[in-house]
Amino acid sequence: MIKRMPILKGKSQKTVSKNISKLMTEKPSAKRSKAIKTIAKKKGISPKKAKQKQAIAIALSEARKSGAKIPKYKKGGKVKKTGMAMVHKGERVLTKKQAKKFDSKRYEMARRKHFGMEES
Repeated sequence: MIKRMPILKGKSQKTVSKNISKLMTEKPSAKRSKAIKTIAKKKGISPKKAKQKQAIAIALSEARKSGAKIPKYKKGGKVKKTGMAMVHKGERVLTKKQAKKFDSKRYEMARRKHFGMEES
């Protein structure tokens, strides 16, 4: 039987960092190990990266329970503030004008295809 050290209670950055380190170094339970494999498979990442993401989530969750004001991750929606973006090799960033033109062309093509209209 493996004896696990409980994660620390607290909301300071130091406590959160210690909890992440602890969760990364100790051997996960069978239930957590299965969850890590599932996350890795669903997101297409390595189990090590999935374990890291889960450790961060657990540590931040514990800090929130202790009263830390850490915002939750947002899932989609309108971008409110301009910031850094990750652009991958082969991708390009469109200007607002290009994006509008692209969207209207795609809409027009879909409409013509749906109603059986010929290309002009």
